[in-house]
Amino acid sequence: MYRQESSQADYIYFKCKEALCYGRVSFFYGGVFRGTHKEHVCVRNSVASLVFMLVSKAKNVIHRFSTGTAFVDHLYVTCTADMLMYLPSKAALLMQYFRLKAKHQPKIPTDINFIIPDCFSYIGNEKFILKDILLNDGDRILIFGTGLNLSKLCKNRNIFVDGTFSVVPQHFLQLYTFHTLVCGKLVLRLACLLTSKSKQLYVALIRAIRDLAAEALMVFNPVSVIVAINSTLYTTKVDT
Repeated sequence: MYRQESSQADYIYFKCKEALCYGRVSFFYGGVFRGTHKEHVCVRNSVASLVFMLVSKAKNVIHRFSTGTAFVDHLYVTCTADMLMYLPSKAALLMQYFRLKAKHQPKIPTDINFIIPDCFSYIGNEKFILKDILLNDGDRILIFGTGLNLSKLCKNRNIFVDGTFSVVPQHFLQLYTFHTLVCGKLVLRLACLLTSKSKQLYVALIRAIRDLAAEALMVFNPVSVIVAINSTLYTTKVDT
C-alpha cells in the first residue's frame, strides 16, 4: 500500500507505507501513474534494512564526502551484489547528497569576523586551512595549504610570491601566493587571503608561516624572495 508523501503542480507523490521500502509512484491528476508501477513487491526485508541503514549512516557523515560522486561511489562499493537491487538510483542518491549539503552550508558571512566550521577546514583527513589569524586592528589572514607543500616551501632557499586583487571573496582584499621552482615551472605551495596590503599585515603573514614551520620542526628562512607585483616583501624585516 502507498501513502501520500507530497504534491507539486499537477502531481501527487506516494511512497510505500513500509518505512524501509523505497517503493515510489507519482500520480498525474489526469489519471496516469509514472515512476514505480502502482503494484510492487514490498522490499521490507533484512537486505533492504541493511541498505537503509547503510545509506542513513553515510548521510549522517555527509561532510566527509567532497563530491556527490564520492558519496554515490562509496555506497555502491560498500553494497554487496544482493544489496544493489535495493539501493536507490545514482540520480536519487545525488539529489539526497546535494539536499543534505545545502542544509549544512554555513550562512554567507556579513563581516570579516566569521567562524569557519571544522568540517570546512579539511580535505579528507588532512587540514588545508593551516592558519586563521584575526589581528587586533581588524585585519585577517587565512593560510591554505598542506603539510607537504609547507615542507617543500621551507626546503627551497629561493621562493616566488605573487598577489592578485581580482579573484578574492567578499571581505578580503588580496590573494597572496607562495611558489617554488620545479623543473623550470612555478608550483603553488601556499595560498593566503589578506584583508589589506599593509606592511604590518605582510609582517604578520611571514611570522605566521614561520610559526607553522616551527610547529612542524622546520625552518622557513628563504635566501631570496622574488615578488611579482609588490615590493613590500623585499624590504620587510621580520624579527626572529
